[in-house]
Amino acid sequence: MKTFLQPLQNLAEMEEIQKQAKKNCGILEISGCMESQKAHLMYGLSGLFPCHLIISEDERSAKQMYEDYRFYDKRVYYYPAKDLLFFQADIHGNLLIRQRMQVIRALLEREDEITVVTSIDGCMDYLAPLEKIEKQLIYFRNDSTLDMDKLTAALVHMGYERVGQVEMPGQFSIRGGIIDIYSLTEENPWRIELWGDEIDSIRSFDVESQRSIEQVDEVTIDPAAEYIMSVSVRDRGLKLIDQDMKQQVQRLKDAGNYEAAARLKQAVAELKDNLELSSAASGIDSLVQYFYDHTVSFLDYFTEKDSLIILDEPARVAEKGEAVTAEYRESMM
Repeated sequence: MKTFLQPLQNLAEMEEIQKQAKKNCGILEISGCMESQKAHLMYGLSGLFPCHLIISEDERSAKQMYEDYRFYDKRVYYYPAKDLLFFQADIHGNLLIRQRMQVIRALLEREDEITVVTSIDGCMDYLAPLEKIEKQLIYFRNDSTLDMDKLTAALVHMGYERVGQVEMPGQFSIRGGIIDIYSLTEENPWRIELWGDEIDSIRSFDVESQRSIEQVDEVTIDPAAEYIMSVSVRDRGLKLIDQDMKQQVQRLKDAGNYEAAARLKQAVAELKDNLELSSAASGIDSLVQYFYDHTVSFLDYFTEKDSLIILDEPARVAEKGEAVTAEYRESMM
């Protein structure tokens, strides 16, 4: 890629941009760049900081930027936004969650430079802090001991589904001394073989042929959901929701809107059932603040001292952000 960067780096304007970016903690505006030049320019600035976040106005433009940037750097990640109003993980499957968790995994590891492309919508939902997600990770190492009951409970707690044989990400199976886990962030599942209660081998394998691919000494399993909570946190959140639900149901009944009151009671009952099955259940996106005392946005995953945040067409990004905010506010009202 040096061939593509050299002509850019030799420009006096580029030297001035780099000089200003290193000492500027505010906004640096660059204009006059053609669409086809944007990814080239952004890649030229990537060496200034280890972390780079590119924000576009919508999903279409974000995906286009992601594809353009991949020409220069294959390690770029795309972070999809969830629909703030209608998102349900059981409808969308876990592909969207998988893409988002792959980005979070890369941010936690930070072994090298990382570039993430998203839309303004992707920065507008409530998330758990990175340090809380990191505490949910499970580590396996050769020759270490394993408690099967605790492992099963931990995987279910993290949002994994127990099945007879793993076929897709987010599943795990236990057959005697063999544990198969299809991590949400991996291309292939892991097979952990035990000798008694001690780990004898860890290897990846192909789902269809069941043939081994690679043997490793250690492996990390990421959560299969973005929101994971303890039983006490879950029960406290459900209690708060129940209190607010009863007040709102009474208001609706007083207004003669019995149908809406019944729908609200049914929605809360379904949420309770889902959370009793798994602490990582879906459908709490608009209720996450009942369960978490402290939430952050995706922007908070990037610190000021080591991150470069690029707004592609700032006026359009701001306009889309205001539109999404207005739509969400009206829906909640």
